[in-house]
Amino acid sequence: TLALWKQHAQLPQQCHKMVTLLKTEKLITPATVWKKMQQSFANGHVYSLGKILNDLPKSERRFAHKWYHNLKNPDYFLKSLSHYKKHPQGEFLIMASLITLAKPKPHSAIELFEKVKLEKVLTQNSINHIERAIAISLAREYDQEALQRLFTLSEHNDTSLQWLCRTLLKQQHWGPLLKV
Repeated sequence: TLALWKQHAQLPQQCHKMVTLLKTEKLITPATVWKKMQQSFANGHVYSLGKILNDLPKSERRFAHKWYHNLKNPDYFLKSLSHYKKHPQGEFLIMASLITLAKPKPHSAIELFEKVKLEKVLTQNSINHIERAIAISLAREYDQEALQRLFTLSEHNDTSLQWLCRTLLKQQHWGPLLKV
């Protein structure tokens, strides 16, 4: 049942007793729930997070629900930043919030990201993920800033390379395109 729990956001009603037993036996802990949330977010399953965080103990669930609400309504992000920084999963919470905001509002994400960087709460790995999400979102909108941000990424994945090529093609920069 633990393997099943790790792979699915919500299990059928028949599994709830077994999940409770796994929690009692300390096989499902707050740390494993947060890890499952991070994996779900990394796989692009943002809206399943609301179901996963119900497996947290009540003491953490309220905070997690507030974060999830802010994730869906990123205008509240800055108001909650100080709370995120204090949480053991604060870096993930901040990174996920900025990446989620970057998709519909990349310029708002840039503005917030600059403020967050001043707080020095993110590792370089998280910074790279956020910068990549912002650059891709700008490229999707064919924003003039996209090419510069794509070129300055410290590391690329397949998606960012595809958007770099698309942007170079759109702007007819043949020399750099051949190098990429």
